[in-house]
Amino acid sequence: MKPGYTRYFFEIAYNGRNYSGWQVQPNSTTVQEVFEDCLRKKLREDTKTYGCGRTDAGVHASQFFVHFGSAQELSSDLVREMNAFLPRDIACKRLWRVSDHLERQKLHARFDAYERRYKYIISVGKDPFGIGLKTSLWAPNMNVELMQQAADVLPEYENFKAFTRLESAVKNHLCEFKWAKWTQEGDDLVFEVCANRFLRSMVRKLVGTMVAIGTGKMTIDQMREAIDLQDPTKTGMVAPPDGLYLTHVFYPENALTLVQ
Repeated sequence: MKPGYTRYFFEIAYNGRNYSGWQVQPNSTTVQEVFEDCLRKKLREDTKTYGCGRTDAGVHASQFFVHFGSAQELSSDLVREMNAFLPRDIACKRLWRVSDHLERQKLHARFDAYERRYKYIISVGKDPFGIGLKTSLWAPNMNVELMQQAADVLPEYENFKAFTRLESAVKNHLCEFKWAKWTQEGDDLVFEVCANRFLRSMVRKLVGTMVAIGTGKMTIDQMREAIDLQDPTKTGMVAPPDGLYLTHVFYPENALTLVQ
């Protein structure tokens, strides 16, 4: 961070339906591109933003953090000003400042988040009001109890290469799962999962695998075998992005101070 700059965190939310994910990429409209352009115009600074993750195209976030540096002393008025300028599908919630006790205010939105939670919503049937927000799946005889048994297996493992895309290139595939659960909410099936980190398309591949188990196309033993072999070809399909939400991101206690 430049000398004299303060590191701030924006807490935002977005509907990812019209975007090719969070991160800037050529020839595509992304959430970062739109948000960063707005922030630069408001601050009149050449501002660079860093997100807490890299959500895929069509994926949503009800809580997402973005950090940036500014030479200005900012106030909560910036939240209102950004919301007046941003499109309806991107919302600023709160503005935070990295707390003074952290050395040189080095807190990073992505690398210093120690826990994340995702939610995936499946509409078991045809829901005309859930277009782009849920994944429709007509499977009336899905065995949710068996899917929960599969979810209970996840904290037993740490290497989740089997739940990445084949072309994914990361240094390691280690993740620490806290918990994973399926619940029925009306006509919807909801999968919620908590871990220290997630790999690219990991939650969607987990959902695809557990749906295969719930519909009798795959067994829990086969899922275990895929994890042991670290083989992505032996797990289920990558579920559509529509129903996926990043819902919670956690940072060390007292690392952020709310800007008034």
